[in-house]
Amino acid sequence: MRDQKYQTRLSALKLWADMVSARGYVPPAEEDLSVIAEHKKTDTPGLDQALVGPWRDALKELLKQLAFNIADPHLQLGMEFDEPGPGAVRVAAARSPKPAPATGGAALPAASPAADPAFLALKTWRNKAIAEKRLSPSNLKEAQLRLLVNSGQTTEVEIRSAFPPAVAKYAGEMASVLTGLHSAGETVEAASRPKPAPRDPAPSAHPRAATPQPAAAQTAPMRAAAPAPTKAPVADKAPTPTAPSTVGLDPAGFAAYDYGPQTPAQVHVEARRDSQGHRTYSWTPAQSTSPVTIYRLVAGDEHEPYAPDQADLVAVTTAAEAMDERPFTTATRYLQVWLNEGPSIAEAMAAQPTLYAGGGYVGELGNVEIREDEGRVVGRWTALPGTQKVQIFRIPLERAATGGGDQRYRILQDSTNLGGFVDAEAERGKAYLYQVCAEAALGGDIRLSSPTACTIRLSAVLEPVTDMCIAMTGDNESSLFDLRWSSPAGGTVVVYRTEQPPQAGLELEPLSEDSLRISGLMPETRLSNPVEVVDGTATMLSIPWPSGWTRAYFTPVTLLEGMAHVGTAIFKSRNEKVRNPRIVERVNSQILSFEWPDGADSVMVYMGPTGQDPELSLNSQAMEISQPDYRRRGGLQFTQPLPSTGCDLHLVPVSFEAGARVSGAITTVNYPHILRLNYQVVEAKSFLGKVTGVSVIVQTSEAVQSMPAFVLVYHPDRLPLTSRDGTALNMVPAIDVATTPARRFTPGGSGPDGPVPWKTDAGSWASEVNPEGGFLRLFADLPVDVLRHVALLDPPVASLRFSGTPGMGKRFFGGR
Repeated sequence: MRDQKYQTRLSALKLWADMVSARGYVPPAEEDLSVIAEHKKTDTPGLDQALVGPWRDALKELLKQLAFNIADPHLQLGMEFDEPGPGAVRVAAARSPKPAPATGGAALPAASPAADPAFLALKTWRNKAIAEKRLSPSNLKEAQLRLLVNSGQTTEVEIRSAFPPAVAKYAGEMASVLTGLHSAGETVEAASRPKPAPRDPAPSAHPRAATPQPAAAQTAPMRAAAPAPTKAPVADKAPTPTAPSTVGLDPAGFAAYDYGPQTPAQVHVEARRDSQGHRTYSWTPAQSTSPVTIYRLVAGDEHEPYAPDQADLVAVTTAAEAMDERPFTTATRYLQVWLNEGPSIAEAMAAQPTLYAGGGYVGELGNVEIREDEGRVVGRWTALPGTQKVQIFRIPLERAATGGGDQRYRILQDSTNLGGFVDAEAERGKAYLYQVCAEAALGGDIRLSSPTACTIRLSAVLEPVTDMCIAMTGDNESSLFDLRWSSPAGGTVVVYRTEQPPQAGLELEPLSEDSLRISGLMPETRLSNPVEVVDGTATMLSIPWPSGWTRAYFTPVTLLEGMAHVGTAIFKSRNEKVRNPRIVERVNSQILSFEWPDGADSVMVYMGPTGQDPELSLNSQAMEISQPDYRRRGGLQFTQPLPSTGCDLHLVPVSFEAGARVSGAITTVNYPHILRLNYQVVEAKSFLGKVTGVSVIVQTSEAVQSMPAFVLVYHPDRLPLTSRDGTALNMVPAIDVATTPARRFTPGGSGPDGPVPWKTDAGSWASEVNPEGGFLRLFADLPVDVLRHVALLDPPVASLRFSGTPGMGKRFFGGR
């Protein structure tokens, strides 16, 4: 489908094709790029696979970058995609080559000593010894092997005398290698005595008549400055010849370095890698006035070379670039470009070189493997000797275009990571670009290798929230709630607030997000409060309590890619505060009544001293009454009288849900101090059984400093109801003390046998009490507001009733 996205893809592919052309290759045709942009594939039938095939890896990576909306994706490809695969067509090969004339001067050797059998055999032995860790690359360099071959020394004694002890101990092995070549019929010739090469033929006007190019595996490239071309006759119409870009050259033909003073290199050697890991080094061409300019690119692993003939030769060339296919053996590689100039090749090689360019690079990690393992990212690799540390960057894929090397994304900084790493902090379900760079000391500075990158998308696991907790802020009238839970590894957590609990079993397995509505979790019940995640803990603050609700259920749901997993729901009850509590006195017991609070299943009543903090009283044993019992009894009746000294009663509404007890706000009611009194009425009788008076004994439940005043009231027909419902009798102390009778008396302290009783005055009794009998009752004579704090408990009613004088028969025969 050709839409705006198609146009974006096609535009990026065209920009990439322009870059490919600038590097000297023939890119896929525009019509092929259009098909790739439309189908987003490189194997669509009809594509010119001869041009598309070698660039398939680069095209796939470019399409991947486009899928993630990375800006300027054609500029974000790694160096490994700069070079094509096998079969790529170069621009030069697609055009007719121009003929080049032969160079003047002496003929050059056609073969390089790099192809010398003796040198190749010794180099093979050296590489094997290094791989077996018997030999260090810095102890024996390729340049020293070339000198050995050029010297013609083949015996063990000769070889031993030519090397320091660290290498001399292998003289026997090197001699055996050279002796084996002689026995096989090979001829070991010194590179200083090359075979003469035939002189180049005269230049031809036909392109195929140009001097043939030597194989890269046999010769080192060289570009020589050609003299001014001779203008051909007009009739021939032949193209103006140019000097060949490469010729064969013997590196051993250069003059020995005399270790004279040198100026530090002023030009930097640049490097780029191809998809096979080979490096092409380049530098700015020298602005030389000499006809011949020759560059020697040499390298030193671990240590910087101090002379061109005491280093590993990479290439001899006249071009300002050369390829190095040798793998790194240590973490660092120093590069030097030595410049030889002269009027001819022979004179340039005989002249002393000057250090023209330099540079150094840190070798990349080998065998890099980065993958996911159950939510963790695990990486491993092989670090070259000399690597001090490996820097690891975890870059979110949406930041990959600009985040390379950004220290904000660097992880595991406190570890050397020489063998690999384990990253447990990556977020599940997200994609990251991991970059690893070797760190080593190069020329006194800490340098990094070019990064090795790998894109990882962590698998997402739909995990429910099972540890949500709730805390209330504010009082019961203006409740706000805070929610906290452990953030799952992947997905987004939303919270639903409902008045009813969610359906049972929703949390057992994941379900589609659309099924939440069917299960009762409606979109309008989803909370919109922001969620903040800090150190793996998610927080949702200031959730209001819905008006009129007594319970609220909070259900967390994890959402991921259209699926939902319901977590463990929690609830909060808001019980209405107990209102209008009242304590009713019922003679010798008390009843607590109140308005039943909405949402409460029961009410707990705690007793504590007057004025004590209610929270402290909640630790005491409580009395509990349920709503049905309260409705049936009309209140809470205490099994024991409340303390006469007074107390505070703390009422707490309680609700139950799934076995959990939720308490509401505390309401406190005070039970004031009350004086509890008991009394007894004892009759006094004559010999004939006639009641001649009564005595009254008043007792208290606690020690008091002074007793209140009392009146003993007589009523002939019924029990007196108040202190004025009858006749108040005159009373005197029941002791031998002359006292004026009084109708209102105040008992004093106790005697040896207990409280001092008071008795009726005989004269008042005889004149005011009916001999036929009646009822007596004691009342406290106090003001009404004081009387509320006094409780006078009557004895059994039978003891308050008396009769007149019994008949003779009853007195002697008990009434029979």
